[in-house]
Amino acid sequence: MASLPGARPVLLTLPGMPPVTMLRPGARVVSDLVLSGTYDWWPKRRDAVRFAKDYARSKNRFPILSDRLPRRATEVLSILPLPSESEASDIIRFGVISDRFESGHKLKTLAYIAQNQIVLSLSDVNEDLSEVLDHYFFVRRVYSVGEIAMHLASISRMDPHVLRDRLVRFQLACAERFNWESVASKLAPTGPGLTAESKSLADNVLV
Repeated sequence: MASLPGARPVLLTLPGMPPVTMLRPGARVVSDLVLSGTYDWWPKRRDAVRFAKDYARSKNRFPILSDRLPRRATEVLSILPLPSESEASDIIRFGVISDRFESGHKLKTLAYIAQNQIVLSLSDVNEDLSEVLDHYFFVRRVYSVGEIAMHLASISRMDPHVLRDRLVRFQLACAERFNWESVASKLAPTGPGLTAESKSLADNVLV
């Protein structure tokens, strides 16, 4: 597109982290699975439906909270509404990335972390957070739906106060590393006629 006559320059940047919902001191962990985000793209719909069918056949079942899963997924799952901000500040949950392809996950990963959710991903997203201490603890790769129960059990056995403090430190480290202003300062210019002034044009920023 950059070579098209009259094409506008664009700026490419990594996404920043959404605002963090701070955990209250008495927050506890529950075995809720959250699947949020959009599933308009066919590979994401395909993987969400595959997750739903695999989960429906699994022996260990936990509450699933979502609002946009594909219809074929909701036909085989019982879905509860997503937590409100107040509910998110009281409870540590588990955010599931059902995608199995290896790209485009960072924003969803950060959104889950910001909402006090430990990430369970069917694709490898840890490289996105490799510079943040404790990323392997709070962003966990799972290779099948059957592994989810094991991760929930191991987390649930932890002292809730220790888990809360550790999660808060991880959240704040992610928020600092993926601050919107910081990532916007590392823009990769592309397209004809890009000038320094173009960096201030928000309508040209792609995330």
